[in-house]
Amino acid sequence: MASWEEATGRSRNRGTDTEHERTKIGASGGTYTKTTGQSTGFTGQMANVLAGDVMERAMADKMAMISQGDELYADRADEVEHEEKYNDKDIDDADDDLDAIRARRLAEMKKKAEMRETLKGLGHGTYEEIIELEFLPTVTKSKYAVVHFYHPHFERSKIMDMHMAKMSKKFFETKFVKLNAEKSPFFVNKLSLQTLPCICCFIDGVLKFKQVGFYGLAGGDEFKTAHLARNLRDGGEVLNEGFDSDGEM
Repeated sequence: MASWEEATGRSRNRGTDTEHERTKIGASGGTYTKTTGQSTGFTGQMANVLAGDVMERAMADKMAMISQGDELYADRADEVEHEEKYNDKDIDDADDDLDAIRARRLAEMKKKAEMRETLKGLGHGTYEEIIELEFLPTVTKSKYAVVHFYHPHFERSKIMDMHMAKMSKKFFETKFVKLNAEKSPFFVNKLSLQTLPCICCFIDGVLKFKQVGFYGLAGGDEFKTAHLARNLRDGGEVLNEGFDSDGEM
């Protein structure tokens, strides 16, 4: 049988052959020729073999795709689980932070309540009269103490009493008391008091400021309690609670 080159007179360009087209037929690469009369069923068998091979390859490819899909799904599942763990951790951390904030606030509230009870036991929140023997215990037991040295017959001492009573309710952390100057000669002399009424501010028993009479208070006898409180705050630093220095109390 003539070859393709002999039959056509043209050479074949094998550069475009597929891999199967370049594969030789038979062990020696010889040419296989078959006639219809000589058929032994081999062609049909080979067709079945090739079809089976194609199916096997298709099944293998399918299984590989499924396997790859399973791996991707497993990887994604791991990622989702990892993200969920971190999300849960973030939520747990947030809960821990909230619990810590609540615990701290409760501790602060408890501490303030205990402190308030202690101050209440020392007479804070009221305006009382003491005697000379009670002076030192009063100004040393309370961190902040304000003592009004008064004269029972001075009208301005009565005006100062009114303002002291108002401040005692507003500034709970500070102890407010009054002391009859006529009956306390020792401390009147010790503190060099020459004008009444006189307010003395103490921190831990140490004198920090003296408000002599109505000095520095606008309005004369009609001054505002807030103006007196501002003097005690700025001069003696014995008032810690906030207030409007130009308002009313």
